[in-house]
Amino acid sequence: MLFPFRIPGGPACGAALGAALWAGSHPHEINSMRSQLSHFGMPSHRSKAITYQHQDSLPHLPVPELQSTAHKYFRSILPLVSPQEPNTPSASDLTPTPSYEHTKACIEDFLKSPLVKELQARLKKRAEDEGHDNWLSDLYNQWAYMGAREPLIPFSSYYIAHKPDHRWTTAAKRASGLVRAILEFRNLLETEQLEPKFARSVPLCMAGYRWLFNSCRYPSKPSDTAKKFDPQVNNHLVVIRKGQFFEFSVTKPDGSWLSTTELEL
Repeated sequence: MLFPFRIPGGPACGAALGAALWAGSHPHEINSMRSQLSHFGMPSHRSKAITYQHQDSLPHLPVPELQSTAHKYFRSILPLVSPQEPNTPSASDLTPTPSYEHTKACIEDFLKSPLVKELQARLKKRAEDEGHDNWLSDLYNQWAYMGAREPLIPFSSYYIAHKPDHRWTTAAKRASGLVRAILEFRNLLETEQLEPKFARSVPLCMAGYRWLFNSCRYPSKPSDTAKKFDPQVNNHLVVIRKGQFFEFSVTKPDGSWLSTTELEL
């Protein structure tokens, strides 16, 4: 997900959005795609790093006011505690149900709580600290990803499945084309030639892309950890087939990438 403010930029946020555009392509189409990808924000060549050029100008994630959050919460649960649809103007004029009254009282007590006000003040202070571009970042990554014990898919992360393409006659051909396409996109990203995403004219946060490649999550208690490795020296690929793990380098001794034919072999 991309947002018009600084989002949690940890390892859990990397999403292979651009790779998905490239990965479905037949090898002979990749070159022609380079001339067309400006529509998707992917230039074929630039000398200036541009991927993260708008990061410092993005606004910080605001801390919502308690009254606003409480109001939105109450409106969201009205269908569960009220006999009338929440968008009906006279909904509050109906005879309240016990659950409606109870929920309303709980929200009012919540807003009056000195502890709640203190916690809200701490969040605002955290948001103002120079070390936090996003006050939610560490908290969210720990809760939703690094500290979660459930499988990431489908509980936290998206996954990508490509439609069958009859131009790929074997699994090896499809895999080689996929790997080569990902390498092309990885190069754009690591050299910061990938254009930043926009929503109309508003630049979106690209922080999650930093962890898209050459990063690893290490299992640990009570929360996992992550590390990013140098993409200049780490260019191997691991293939898993019937419980067997195979590792090979995707670059030649001269530093150039293996072709799709070489990858297939």
